[in-house]
Amino acid sequence: MKKNELKILVKPKKVDIDFLISKMDELGFYNGVLQPHDKDRIRNGIKNRKVFVLYKDGNPIGLSTWSGEMQWAIVDYKWILPEFRGKGLGKQFAQLIYEWFLKKHIYLVMAHPATPNGEAMATTFGYKPMADTDYRFSCQDLYIFLKEGRKNLNQPSNSGFELLIWSDHNARKNPHFCYAIDNDMKENPIISIINDDAQVELRKDGKEIRKDKCKYFFTDDENQAYLLYFDTNLSELLKRLGYKDNVD
Repeated sequence: MKKNELKILVKPKKVDIDFLISKMDELGFYNGVLQPHDKDRIRNGIKNRKVFVLYKDGNPIGLSTWSGEMQWAIVDYKWILPEFRGKGLGKQFAQLIYEWFLKKHIYLVMAHPATPNGEAMATTFGYKPMADTDYRFSCQDLYIFLKEGRKNLNQPSNSGFELLIWSDHNARKNPHFCYAIDNDMKENPIISIINDDAQVELRKDGKEIRKDKCKYFFTDDENQAYLLYFDTNLSELLKRLGYKDNVD
């Protein structure tokens, strides 16, 4: 291993995890304290094999636990040995985690920073408040998209197949999201945060084909708790809806 080389492991040795947990017990997570509930959540992440261990020159110097499924993840905790802080390693640790997420097709990452340093780092990476999105539950988490999805047209063109989504159940106002739908959805999916109870409408040339609430229109694989990840091609969607149309 090259000097000053950093890497992460998702299947670290137990001895390395035990070492880091013991140091966390000794030094604390923040302000010299490791709260019992925080320790329990960290151990739960380790038990569920959702843990990253950061190595520098082959030695374990930090860990992070996370939760999530399909295309979204929540980074629960991230901790580095005190002697390695203030050197930009926390940011590099986060970047390595994001690269791993992308390889696993995880595109929405959320976090609830527990320390001022964590909040500052989240700001550096461009995290935004979940409260400013259409997510329907009160939430203090921050979020970032690791991949840009299909472009929101904002307003319908009334040409071809389009998917309109409103911020709430009132479909009389202008839609919050508008996407062209085609058979290239796998390569260019919709990646967004929506309200389960919001109205969604599929149109062809400006005419309604189907209208429903998001939680009924989309499948569970598409509407994933926090995230709308819609990569269903048009021909497949029309078949699912029982609509017959010639689609190239």
